[in-house]
Amino acid sequence: MQPMPKGAQQMLHDLIDKTATHIVVGLGWDPAPLPGFFASLMGKKTNIDLNLICLVFNKQGDMIANITGDDATFGDKAIQHTGDDRLGMGTGDDEQIFVNPALIPAEAEHLVFAMYSGAGQPFSEIRNITCRVASFPEDTDILRYRIDPSDKLKTHMIARLSRKEGGWLLHAIGESVVARNANEYRELARRHFA
Repeated sequence: MQPMPKGAQQMLHDLIDKTATHIVVGLGWDPAPLPGFFASLMGKKTNIDLNLICLVFNKQGDMIANITGDDATFGDKAIQHTGDDRLGMGTGDDEQIFVNPALIPAEAEHLVFAMYSGAGQPFSEIRNITCRVASFPEDTDILRYRIDPSDKLKTHMIARLSRKEGGWLLHAIGESVVARNANEYRELARRHFA
């Protein structure tokens, strides 16, 4: 399946194979070398702490949950975070959020998936940042893209799921934003379904 372009939307049940029960939102990156000749020569890496999150909003636009690596579940495991990763080692996703649409509580109307640089580096100082949405357990990509290596921002909106009659609508976002605090972060997320 071809990845959805930025800004695209499609009904989730049209994108997920009939044998899939969940979707997975994944975030991957590679550790960046420390600045300086000797540090790079020794292969030393700087700590990178990219954080994948899911903000859950009700129909009125109020945030009712923030699923992170520390607060990892919502709605009787309808949404589950695999935990915080501060290394970015290996291939594939470093952090994941699993979503079972059939179990999401009725009060939840919108899910906004995003990520931010917890250690403060701009994205331009981190290698190979990859965001994706896939069906599970087949692991078939619905949406996959890389962050522009020249992107100097530290917060990024990946995609949104919104409840629609008969299922959930998946919207690709793919937008880096300026958010100086948690309130601004929530407001920016809310704009994508307001």
